Amino acid sequence: MQIILWATDGSESAYAAGKMVQHLKTGFPEAKVIALYVREVMAYPPQALVPSGFEDLDQNEQRNVERQIHDLFGNSHDVELVVVEGHASTTIAEVAERYGADVIVVGSHGYHGFDRLVLGSVSRQLLDHTVRPVLVVR
Repeated sequence: MQIILWATDGSESAYAAGKMVQHLKTGFPEAKVIALYVREVMAYPPQALVPSGFEDLDQNEQRNVERQIHDLFGNSHDVELVVVEGHASTTIAEVAERYGADVIVVGSHGYHGFDRLVLGSVSRQLLDHTVRPVLVVR
């Protein structure tokens, strides 16, 4: 295993997935971890439905992601944070393909993005968008 893609939004579920990635790294110490944070794209006019503090929420989530990476992996050179804007499930699949990920590790549920509330579980949708192995962690 050379590339582990860990999709994280800074939630507790994503942290549990990060702990699994940490465990995988013990068996594959040479593996590189791509920590992917997808900034959710909204399919409707932001001013119509989004509270004024939404941008602050997104910045807080990114800070949580950065804290998770530091807590789990310290300053390891084997971990790269990638921040991409898009729809979570399709973007995770696209980034996994671009990096040639051997496995995608995700939490069973996250906590950001109105699309996630409407469309359902990102982890479940991800299975429809990728042929790569997906490990869903509770």
